[in-house]
Amino acid sequence: MVQDSDIQIIDILYPGQPTTTIINIYNDSSCKSKSAVSILQTLKLPTNRPVIITGDWNLHHAMWANDTRNYRTNSQTKTLINWLTNHGLQLVNIPGVTTFAAHSGRGLPSVIDLTFANGQVAQHLMPYN
Repeated sequence: MVQDSDIQIIDILYPGQPTTTIINIYNDSSCKSKSAVSILQTLKLPTNRPVIITGDWNLHHAMWANDTRNYRTNSQTKTLINWLTNHGLQLVNIPGVTTFAAHSGRGLPSVIDLTFANGQVAQHLMPYN
């Protein structure tokens, strides 16, 4: 169980389908030591069912950046990429598609709203008619 208002975990149960775990995060970029990303990496994720992690990550990396000349990758992001890889989670977003447009003329558009999913998700996706 997580005791942080920036992380919500929902298990979806549907008859005849595997339980799916969805984790939503808001990674407050001003809280480094107790960030949602740091707490997320302490969780024991299920390995036998679909897991989707989505939200506002507030992190920059060439893997998903819309302009690789302007991204800043910090150690927190590098550690997260390793953790995601070790847990078999892959980026679902189309790399480079902007998810945040600056509200003022000062900021640049960026990709900070991200979704990652494990291989179990791909195995259980069903086409919609």
